[in-house]
Formats: sequence, structure tokens, C-alpha cells
Amino acid sequence: KKLDDIRAFDWPDMHKKVWDFIQEGDQPEKLFDVIFMDEAQHFAPLWLKIILEHLKPNGSIFLCDDPSQSVYRFFSWQQKGIDVQGKTRWLKVPYRTTREIFEAAYSLILSNPLAKSLMDECGENVIPELTENVRTGDRPQAFCFSSYEKERDFVQKEIAKLVRRILPSEIAILHTEKHVRATYKSLVPNDVKVDEIKRRTGMEYKAVFIPQIHKLFSSGDISYDYEQVKAEHQLALYMAMTRARDRVYLLYGPKWPKDFEPLRPHVEWLEE
Repeated sequence: KKLDDIRAFDWPDMHKKVWDFIQEGDQPEKLFDVIFMDEAQHFAPLWLKIILEHLKPNGSIFLCDDPSQSVYRFFSWQQKGIDVQGKTRWLKVPYRTTREIFEAAYSLILSNPLAKSLMDECGENVIPELTENVRTGDRPQAFCFSSYEKERDFVQKEIAKLVRRILPSEIAILHTEKHVRATYKSLVPNDVKVDEIKRRTGMEYKAVFIPQIHKLFSSGDISYDYEQVKAEHQLALYMAMTRARDRVYLLYGPKWPKDFEPLRPHVEWLEE
């Protein structure tokens, strides 16, 4: 209402206005033979409708999409208005992470009804193939701390050891809360990437720290039911863990979050 009063609009309104222009006959200046779209799981249905208007009548669209990493929005293919039945090819061998990291992270998907429903629409078996080509390594490590101060001390010391072997830019600290990220940003070398989980989709690092895992998410102000909230939390943690090529550190205290119980058999449990 406030925006209407001052004859203004915000970012979501932009797409609606563009679509209205197209519907009124204001066509794109250029059409394309082929459109290639990466990270398509983050695109809202209206975005796709606008993109398709930029395609020639006999043109082709090629989508790269991972429903298990829909950390921004959770639209089905039916909602997106694209028929994918019989037209999909699943890349089933995970090459970024080690077998141990992937098996741990994928346990969150196996127990996740939201991820399953998004994948099942494609009508294919999407179980990953962990062939002999998948690297092996250490299991993700879960550290329990009695205080936030002890957790921060551990991260500082562990990163100091890691940077003797790898570049600081190959290390990431990921969290949803701004105050947690601000704290760690002031404690680690400048080139260590400290960022919001959703902003790291598509990226990779040799080591990933996920501190204060018990405070990653708060469902208090979300109108969804608990199962929906839990499913979204699991997808976000899956995405964060699979940014790591070699090492994952899950830091918490004093109690492990029940939403992440599927990880328990796949993690090395350690005390401070």
C-alpha cells in the first residue's frame, strides 16, 4: 500500500510489470534459437514465462536444475509450466565431494518428502551412483562445545592449521544469521569466505565450517507447518555440506538439532 501511495514498486513487482508489458504486445527486441539456464531450481514460474518469450517459435531451452538445492524457492515443474516428463537426464555421479561427505549430506535428502516430491516429477530414478571414481576421505566431523567462546577458539585454531596447507580462499564459513557471520568474519583471515548459505549455491571449497548449527534456522516467524519447515532446513544444510570438497565441520552446543538426526550415523562425533 505504501508503495502504491508513492507510485513505486519493488523487485518482485518488476517481473509482473515486465509480463504485463509482454501481454500488452511489447515484445522482446531479440529472440534466441537456444537458451541455456543454469541453477534453474531458483527460478520462479513468472521468471520462466518471461524467459520463454525470448525464445524463437522452434527454439530450444536447456535447463540445469537440482531440486535438492532449491534453497530460495520450492516450485514444482508443473507450477513452472514446463513439461519435463521423458526429457530429463540425471547426472548421477557426484564429483565435487568425497563419498563420505556426500553420503552424509544425502541422508538428509532420503528422509526429505519435499525433495522427493520435487524429484519425482521428472519420472526417473534419481539415486546417485557412488562409483569407484568418487573420491574417499574423512567423514564430516561434529564438534560439541559447552560455550560459543570455545567454538570460536576452535575454529580460529583449526583454520590456522589448514592455511599451512591450503589457501584461505579455499575455506568457507557458512551460516544463515548475520550476527554469527559478522563474529567469524572478524576472527579469520580476510580471504576466508564467510557468507550466507544461500549465496554459496554452485560454489565449492576444500573445507567448510558450519558453526552454531543449532541456531541455523528459526521457524518462529514462518507460517508453514513443522514438516515443511524441517524439509526446507534439511535441503539448506545439504547444500551447505556439499560445497565442501574434502572436509566438513559441523559445530554445535550443547544439543544436536533433531531436524538433522538423519546425519547421525554418517558423522564422526567429537567433543571440544
